[in-house]
This record gives sequence, C-alpha cells and structure tokens, in this order.
Amino acid sequence: MTTTTPPSLESIKHDLNITANTLTGGQAIIHMLTSHDDEKTAAIAHAACGFFEHLQQRLNQLFEDLNECERQQIQALREANTRDLETLHTSR
Repeated sequence: MTTTTPPSLESIKHDLNITANTLTGGQAIIHMLTSHDDEKTAAIAHAACGFFEHLQQRLNQLFEDLNECERQQIQALREANTRDLETLHTSR
C-alpha cells in the first residue's frame, strides 16, 4: 500500500495560480473573438465571457477561503504554543 502526502496550502495556492493564469489567457482569446466578423462566433464568445467571468469569481473566492484557512491554522498554532509555554512554566 502506498501512502500519499496530503497537499499543502502552498501547493494548493500554486495550483490555483496556474489555473487563474490559464483562465486569464482563455479570457483574452474569448475577448478577441467577441469582435469577430461572424455573428455566430461573436455570440458564442459573448456567452463564454460570462462563463469565464463566473469561473474567475469562483477562483477569487477559493483564494479568499484558502487564505482564511491559513490564517486560522496560524492562529491555532499560536494558541497551542501559548498553552504549551504556560504548561511548561507552571510545571516548574
């Protein structure tokens, strides 16, 4: 049986950054197509713009959620360290 290491917050952030950059590139292509001479192509591109904007908003929310998780983890570690120090001082 192989064991896998769970992803770290940093690796998740890295993956989200790559996804966001890819999404931005896709948005740029779609924006170029919105001014296409073919009306059908332009209409499809306009619809895709809305979809990509929704994905971008969702990615932004994921970044915010991830930052909040990181902040909570740091706070929990600080509180645990404080309790450990207090225990150490009272046991002397």
